[in-house]
Amino acid sequence: MKLWHSIGILCVIFIILSLAFTACGDDDDDDDNDDDNDDREDMPDSVIVAGSRTHTYVLLDPTTGEDILEVSPDTFGPNNFVLGYEGQRVYFISATGAGSGCGELYGCDALTGDNVQQLTSIETDTGLEDLDGSPAAAKIAYAACFADTGADDDENEGAQIFTINEDGTGQTKLTAPDESLTLPDATPVITLWAHQPAWSPDGSQIAYQGRVCEPESIGTQYEVIIVMSASGGNKEIIFSVSGTGHYDDVCWTSDGNFVMFSHDVEGVRVVKAVHVASQTESDLSDALTPDSWTYGFGNMWTAPAGMQVAVTNRAAGGGKVHLATLEADGQTLQVTETPEQITVDDVGHGYAEPDWGPYAE
Repeated sequence: MKLWHSIGILCVIFIILSLAFTACGDDDDDDDNDDDNDDREDMPDSVIVAGSRTHTYVLLDPTTGEDILEVSPDTFGPNNFVLGYEGQRVYFISATGAGSGCGELYGCDALTGDNVQQLTSIETDTGLEDLDGSPAAAKIAYAACFADTGADDDENEGAQIFTINEDGTGQTKLTAPDESLTLPDATPVITLWAHQPAWSPDGSQIAYQGRVCEPESIGTQYEVIIVMSASGGNKEIIFSVSGTGHYDDVCWTSDGNFVMFSHDVEGVRVVKAVHVASQTESDLSDALTPDSWTYGFGNMWTAPAGMQVAVTNRAAGGGKVHLATLEADGQTLQVTETPEQITVDDVGHGYAEPDWGPYAE
């Protein structure tokens, strides 16, 4: 009897100890999870999002050059990643299914890739081409070759600029073909199509690249940079060049005074800034396209605060992110510190088409 009594006591003690150890283990696991959450909550005031591996984006800390995390959204071929309002969501272009050639606008939670949502249903072979998130409101601007707004004249008119709320409501068309504008030299022109929308820092304006022609001669075309209000009004051409070419990287300096962009001139990438109010041009090519970059300039995006620009180069294994410092001198802009690489070489991926925006906890 005493033996069974002793065995019973030992069993009770064993059970108590087992529960205690289990509780300790759970506490350890909770501590580990808390540490992981703390790591994610300890985010910088701004982040850079860029394409990294195939169909994957990376969030980068611009102060340290370190990757914060990599995310692969669960869609078909996501690309062209941009930050949403306060960095809470990432928006991108993706096909609607395997084998689909149509690019639609999608969004997901920035830190996890969860809660994927399709925002547009354009359903053409070309679909979306460019997008940018507003720094001042939960809105996305994008270029699309067709959007179903209910109007009969939307089809086959070339790419145009639209905005949409981050929840998928409020789609609004801001540009159209055959709008009458004037070049900086007062030459009258009409619009053909529009690309590369970029919000101003306060969200009140959008700059974009357009193609225009003279009213009586569609063969006389110009590539232009246009600034308009966020509602699509007050369009003004601030830069133009005769002929056609590839433009990219339209973005604003954080003071809202300059629009920067890159374009091809006889096969050479040129980087310029235009003072919006005076239309004064500054050529930043020498400073932002160093000869040491064997394969040349990649892409760029300006900082949401402070006069800096993130620039990528083209390189074997993927471009790296460099930061350069900008300084305004009246109506001109200059680079005071040449691009300095902030990302490391051995991360196993490159950084494509960076977008730099604020992050709020």
